[in-house]
Amino acid sequence: MSTQIAADQELMDFTDAIVAHKSDAIDSTRSALVEAVGEAATVRAAAVAANFQMMNILVDGAGVPIGSALAAWADTLDVPAP
Repeated sequence: MSTQIAADQELMDFTDAIVAHKSDAIDSTRSALVEAVGEAATVRAAAVAANFQMMNILVDGAGVPIGSALAAWADTLDVPAP
């Protein structure tokens, strides 16, 4: 996937490693992102990913149902929806 975002592939790889709990990939993807965009931007990327994870856990824990459009998208991606 190509976008106009600097280091888009490195960013996707890093966030995927975080969100999917790929502990064997976090160090290498973090290093690649640091090399591409620097330490400060990598820290910001990690903070954004962590914040989204936190929000998802809170919403799931509160029992907030997902909307029908998001449920359809989950079905399309073959991702289990709560």
